[in-house]
Amino acid sequence: MENQDKKRDRIIEIALKRFAHYGLSKTTMNEIADDLSMSKALLYYYFPDKNALYSTVINQLFEVHAIEIKKEIDQSASSAEALSIYLRKRHEFIKKYYILLEFNKSFNKESFAQKQNSFSTIRAKEKSFLTNILAQGIQSGEFKIDDPEKTEALIFDALLGIRFVVLEYNNSPQPDDELFNTILEKQQLLSDLIIRGLKA
Repeated sequence: MENQDKKRDRIIEIALKRFAHYGLSKTTMNEIADDLSMSKALLYYYFPDKNALYSTVINQLFEVHAIEIKKEIDQSASSAEALSIYLRKRHEFIKKYYILLEFNKSFNKESFAQKQNSFSTIRAKEKSFLTNILAQGIQSGEFKIDDPEKTEALIFDALLGIRFVVLEYNNSPQPDDELFNTILEKQQLLSDLIIRGLKA
């Protein structure tokens, strides 16, 4: 059983590298099997198809990401600092794994539901994480807001909107470092406004 777990972890590790470099649509199970020096039949023993493997990779990646964020946030001196850390780490994560996360460039009806379910689960975790930061800020008297859940949704939509607008305006489905820096700068400015507003 331990050996099977190690093989499964190794598959996820190699698949992550493939997906992060080439994206979902340009990665095949054959290529992953070759990278592992493993037969395709054995690969399918662990994962029935590419979508199942992709979903597992995404979920595990976000679990590690959440642990890293929590570790840094736990050392923050205030809810405002915790919020800034969260937003910065989130941007860094998206920048690093942008190709991996852009799953919706190529999908069919059969595979979309499975991948969408993974992202819905992750979104729920993100919502809980950010809402807790806001709730703690309310409890400490640092933030002056009535509904942390509605505020979280507004922050999330605003940050997402900035990214979409910058990419659309520059007609760039695959942003370079300069565009990512532009997105981060705008999101940081918005975050500063939001934090000042929360304290008002």
